[in-house]
Amino acid sequence: MKFLLSLLLLQTIQSQLILHEQHQSIPFNWSPMGFADDNELVQLTIAVKYSLNSIASLEKELIKRSDPIDHPTTYGKWLTRNQVDAMMVVSKTSISSIIKWLNTSNTITTTSKSFLSTTLTAKEYKERVGQPLTRYQHRLTGRFNLFLTPKQLLLNTH
Repeated sequence: MKFLLSLLLLQTIQSQLILHEQHQSIPFNWSPMGFADDNELVQLTIAVKYSLNSIASLEKELIKRSDPIDHPTTYGKWLTRNQVDAMMVVSKTSISSIIKWLNTSNTITTTSKSFLSTTLTAKEYKERVGQPLTRYQHRLTGRFNLFLTPKQLLLNTH
C-alpha cells in the first residue's frame, strides 16, 4: 500500500535541511492508529528553494508592471507563466543538498523545476527526518493516511 506525504519547502541553511511546515496538533477528525510499518512506501515531495536573486528580480519586474506613474510603458502588461518560469531559478546547491540528504538509489523525479519526488520506505523516511510517521484513520471516511506527528504529541498519544 502506498501513502502520500508532502513536505513543504525544505531549504538549505549552512548545508542543513530545515522542515518548514509541520502539524502542531493532530489533524481534525483523524485518530492516531500507531506508527507506520517500516516497509510501507511513502512518496516524499520536496519543494526546492528558489535563488534569492530570482525572487528579487521577479519582485522588481512585478512592481514595474503595477506602477502606472513611474513605469507607464509596462503598466498592466502582466507576465505569462513561461516568463515567470524563465525568471525563477532554482538553486543548484539546494538540489544537490536534497539529493545528498535523500541518499537513495530510488528514482528521483521532478514535476517542475522546483519540486523533487521520490519513494522511500517509512524506515528510510524516519532515518532521514528523525521522526517516525504515524498512521491515522479518518473518523468519518475510515481512510488511512500517514502524517508526521509533532514530537511533543508523541509523548501524549502513545
